[in-house]
Amino acid sequence: METFLFGAIAITVLVGLDQVGLWAERKGWVYWRKGKRGDAGGGMLGVMDELLSPAKSHTLEEIANKQHGRVDVTVGDGGWVDLDGGRAHLPAVGRQ
Repeated sequence: METFLFGAIAITVLVGLDQVGLWAERKGWVYWRKGKRGDAGGGMLGVMDELLSPAKSHTLEEIANKQHGRVDVTVGDGGWVDLDGGRAHLPAVGRQ
């Protein structure tokens, strides 16, 4: 009888902890059962992909550079930009 009682108490405690986890997930505090899952193997596959396909690594670097890069119109051809005054000067094409 004691084993049955212990089993019933253990199941009740586990169900209660599960309900607390689900409640915390609804509050946005944790990912419990229905939340976003991390891909544990993603890091290893990324390393293997980089070793086997260096062109993909180069492509990802170029995309990142283009997203964070800028065009500097002040380099060459005598153009300039005045950010404070809101003015820019670009020389006409074909004229020096």
